[in-house]
This record gives sequence, structure tokens and C-alpha cells, in this order.
Amino acid sequence: MTSPALSLRGVSRRFGGLLAVREVDMQLEVGTKRALLGPNGAGKTTLVNLIAGAVPTSEGTIELFGADVTEESGRRRVARGLARTYQESKLFSGLSVEDNIALALIGSDGGLWRPAPGGRAQRARRERARELAARVHLTRLMGDRAAALSHGAKRQLELAMALASRPRVLVLDEPAAGLSPSEREMLTQLLHDLDRDLTLLLIEHDMNVALAVTDSVTVMADGRVVFEGTPDEVVASDLVHEIYLGVSHV
Repeated sequence: MTSPALSLRGVSRRFGGLLAVREVDMQLEVGTKRALLGPNGAGKTTLVNLIAGAVPTSEGTIELFGADVTEESGRRRVARGLARTYQESKLFSGLSVEDNIALALIGSDGGLWRPAPGGRAQRARRERARELAARVHLTRLMGDRAAALSHGAKRQLELAMALASRPRVLVLDEPAAGLSPSEREMLTQLLHDLDRDLTLLLIEHDMNVALAVTDSVTVMADGRVVFEGTPDEVVASDLVHEIYLGVSHV
């Protein structure tokens, strides 16, 4: 029997007297594309930080492919196949698109940064960087500094860097935030084109993007899961409408 890609049981996180995440249970089978929705302050990013190992849980367990990673570091979770992006861009602004992707590849294989070209491993890394850039439609910008990119292109670069480690679970934290309509359309297509066996957890405020690329949805409010279902069930849910319209759902 195949283990779930990601499993959370009773996961909670307290910050002083604030219970930011409350006894969350969630299970993602391999290849699942899951949207994590909810209003600001619902606990979505805190939950992602718990999954990624950026902050420790107060209670509960987290498993990746059947292995308990609750006490493991974020780096160890990356080694097990987890990759993520952030709400705010985390790029090497002074370096080129190609060098940003190359650094992500170096980080994924434990290598060392050597700016000067040469050597079979470095040539292979550069070729892989070009492949990833092409995958996110950044080939023509390979020599541009990350700081000079449009907001949408920065998001594309972040996706390429996240894919550098060949993840089995990919967590994207609001990738459509601040994008123009055309950039959102491109992002939606990029997410559609992800490998079928890649498990995706997508935090997103834009329901049009989230529901278009996922096959299941978890909705959070006040730190807890309040709804799970298909995209169609979310659209039809009075509870979800109340949450997003700010009407009491208690």
C-alpha cells in the first residue's frame, strides 16, 4: 500500500497565547493537486511553515511519504522531496536568471558555487538551468538580473528554482499575488503543465487560479479546517461564501 505524499494529524501551533493553527488533519495522496484557501489570518502560511519545517509544531505529527518528519529540519525535508516558494520573492537580485537557477541546483545537490565555467558537472548544471528556464518561459531572459525582472517573471523564476531539486511535493505560497491578468493566465498554464505525479499544495487568494489547477480544496478559517471538497463543491458551498464575504461561520 502506497503511503500518502503528505499527512498531517492533529497539527497545531501556538505563538504565546495565540493558537494560529488548530488541530489540522490533512492527507494528500501522491499526485494530488490541492488548493488551500481561506481569508487573511486563517493560518495558511503558518501551516505551510509547519509543513516545511520553518517553525516547529506545538502538537501533532507530519509525515512525508510515510516517514515522520515532525522533528526533522527543513533541509532534511527538502532531501525527502519537499520544495516550496514564499509569499515574497526570495531571489539573488544581483545575479542573472541563469545564475539563480544554477544556485538552486547547487543547493539541491550539495555542491559548491564556482562562478567560472568549466568541468562536466558545471556544464551539466548549466544545461539543466537552461531546461528549467525554458520550462517556465524565461529562456530569453537568462542573462537578465533578477532585480530587473517584472513581478510575474520573478514568480516564474521562483518556480524554476523550486523545481530544481526535482521535488515530489511542491508547496506554493500565493504565487499569483500581484500578477496581472495575462501573468495569471501564464501561471495557470505553468501549473497545469506540472508533472502528473508531482503532489501540489497551493495557497492562493485568487480562486480562479486555485480552482482551475487543483482537484481538491481545503478551506481554513481561524486556524482550523472548516471545509474540504472538490472545486465544484467549494463554489457551491454557502459556508465558503460566508467566509469570504466576512459573515460569521461559527
